[in-house]
Amino acid sequence: MKKTLLSAPKRLQRMLLRLQKFALEVSHRKGTEMHMAGPLSRAYLPLVKQDTVDTQEVWNVADARSPTEVETEYIDIAESVPIRKLTLQEIKIATEVDAELQALAPIITQGWPERSADVPSHLQVYFPFSEELSIQDGVVFKGERIIVPSSLRQCMMDKVHASHLGIQG
Repeated sequence: MKKTLLSAPKRLQRMLLRLQKFALEVSHRKGTEMHMAGPLSRAYLPLVKQDTVDTQEVWNVADARSPTEVETEYIDIAESVPIRKLTLQEIKIATEVDAELQALAPIITQGWPERSADVPSHLQVYFPFSEELSIQDGVVFKGERIIVPSSLRQCMMDKVHASHLGIQG
């Protein structure tokens, strides 16, 4: 809540957009200090409903939301990145086999430890900007920039510098 909307990762931007209409104060409390779960945490929506023929059909909660709510909840980061779809697909495939990014993915989705010492040593380089990291469609982002898997880094550097003629060009 202290950062601007633009500096927050996309997954938090969606939440911040939904919360803008409320005046609230956020405070962190450790799980060990939580004695009772909030009563609304158990008030879930039904996922299945019965019709008159006694067959089940899945009820999609998104259908009940307004188009504005759906639009603000899903922001496709890849649309704002100037990259070809083919290149994005290559990055996605390379990310699936990159050991470092595969080890990083669960930490991003499940939450970072409070101290950098608790992070595996090969992932500690990501800790200073851990709040900016997000995953969408199998691609790891730092803010609005893609983290390129190590197997493609030299190829991407060559592509970026292809038009650079050098100091004598």
